Amino acid sequence: MTLTSKQDYFYAISSIPNFSAKDFLFSVDATLLDTSATSGDLELGFTLREANGVDGKRYEFLFYNDNTFAINLWPSADPLSIKSLLTGNLGTARLEKGATNTFAIQAKGSTFTFYINGNKIDSFTDTTITEAGSISLWLGLLKADQSVTMEFDNLTIQAVP
Repeated sequence: MTLTSKQDYFYAISSIPNFSAKDFLFSVDATLLDTSATSGDLELGFTLREANGVDGKRYEFLFYNDNTFAINLWPSADPLSIKSLLTGNLGTARLEKGATNTFAIQAKGSTFTFYINGNKIDSFTDTTITEAGSISLWLGLLKADQSVTMEFDNLTIQAVP
């Protein structure tokens, strides 16, 4: 996936076709091939339980190239309704040129746990979105005139009993 920003907050979104589930383990390898983004201006994101598509309610997992993450809840399509659930540090993972990281998110009931490179980073419980939904991969650039090329591989989605 390649993205060149033409304005601030510029995104590319790729939804996983024909997928809708509530409980699952999602995993993907992401390699940053190239970027002109400065620290904190590059965002890799995954959205889960998109009950009404990418413009509706969803859980949003955002990973930044300054070694931080943010987990947000969109209880509706209204951007003013966004609720921050978690923020923190990515540990040893790095969104830097040439680095491959494995991102995994488990959704089971109202509990979400996420891992990077096999290490548990954090988990949370939230009962706002309980229905099944789709998954999307996002690339974002937070400033104009930046670019990024990210390669995704080994995408798996497994049922969680």
